[in-house]
Amino acid sequence: MRRLVYLCIVLAIVSGCGGGGPAGNKSLIVKAQPQEFTAGNMHCNLVLKVYNATSSSSSTFPSTLLYTTFVILDDQGVGSAVLSVPSGVYDIYVKEPTHLSVLYRSWVYNPNSPGTLNFGTLYAGDCNNDDTVNQLDLSYLTSKWNTNDPLADINRDGIVNQKDMDILNAILDPVNGLPTGGPILLP
Repeated sequence: MRRLVYLCIVLAIVSGCGGGGPAGNKSLIVKAQPQEFTAGNMHCNLVLKVYNATSSSSSTFPSTLLYTTFVILDDQGVGSAVLSVPSGVYDIYVKEPTHLSVLYRSWVYNPNSPGTLNFGTLYAGDCNNDDTVNQLDLSYLTSKWNTNDPLADINRDGIVNQKDMDILNAILDPVNGLPTGGPILLP
């Protein structure tokens, strides 16, 4: 199988960094460290949304959005954001514009217990940012051929070409068994 381009997102939860917000809240610092891209070509934006937790057995998307922030990753693939979040149980959604989203269900947050939250793999190929990898993404990629369009340049080498098409075709090949629709539910 061809090597596929993807993000492995681990959010480092660094708590206890001051008051910031309603009484009893501490700032939640979110640090993202993708594990797959080569340094120097990583720059992207993650959307991070925090919802009131729904039942982990529920197939519905969380309905009560509490916080939204963007984690801007630099060329080395590192970024951070600060949220003022009280202790509680939350569903955490992460989406990068060219990747399928991940929804981490029922995360228990305690501002006095720093740790990490591993979102695992965010799969590439969502060229039109609709959280599905399908023929529309192939059409979008083809329409951006020989450009440097950041949504169609799946491998982030600065040019939309056959390498990007090969990655997208590998994702769409059912033999590989890769997800083609988000959000991917965890844990």
